[in-house]
Amino acid sequence: MLARTWAWTLADRPAPHRQAAVDLIAWLAEPEFSARWSRQLGLLPTAPAQLDLWPRDASAALASRLLSVARPSPALETWTLFGPPLRAALEQVLLEGVSAKAAARAAADSLANP
Repeated sequence: MLARTWAWTLADRPAPHRQAAVDLIAWLAEPEFSARWSRQLGLLPTAPAQLDLWPRDASAALASRLLSVARPSPALETWTLFGPPLRAALEQVLLEGVSAKAAARAAADSLANP
């Protein structure tokens, strides 16, 4: 399963504003806040400590399973390179009745011989 991750960045600002931004990020990243925020938004938490603060229910169990298998989404360059052949292979299997093995071979061949 592919997952999108969260990241915080801080643009260079004059000192008084910089500290306020750092303080805001620190508050947003606190497990107690992040746990409530991620749960209410229906998002996977960014750290196990946040998931530990979720109520023990079906949502927490699902999130735990998803976190154990989730991987970051590939970079745009990777999607650009592999996306079209994979999409074509999927369409061949689903719409044209081509075997998965044959569609995968065609996708691999298209990458090897652009």
